[in-house]
Amino acid sequence: MAFAAIFAAMNTMYAAVSARTTEIGTLRALDQPAAIMTSFLGGVSRSRRGGIIGVISPCRSTDSRPSSMAVPSRANLRLIFM
Repeated sequence: MAFAAIFAAMNTMYAAVSARTTEIGTLRALDQPAAIMTSFLGGVSRSRRGGIIGVISPCRSTDSRPSSMAVPSRANLRLIFM
């Protein structure tokens, strides 16, 4: 099961990278360095947003958790992301 999940994630990442490689090659051929930097910064922004949502979403769920799982408070989250 874990092997299939890892393979699926690798396949998805490979498809995303190969699509971007063609796009970046076209932009470089057209001498558009600003567009390349914009696409790079867009990817960084999306990954940061996804990471923040991934950290905060378990804290906001209403399911029952074992008492050993500590849920960070808003003050602690502010310290993590500063």
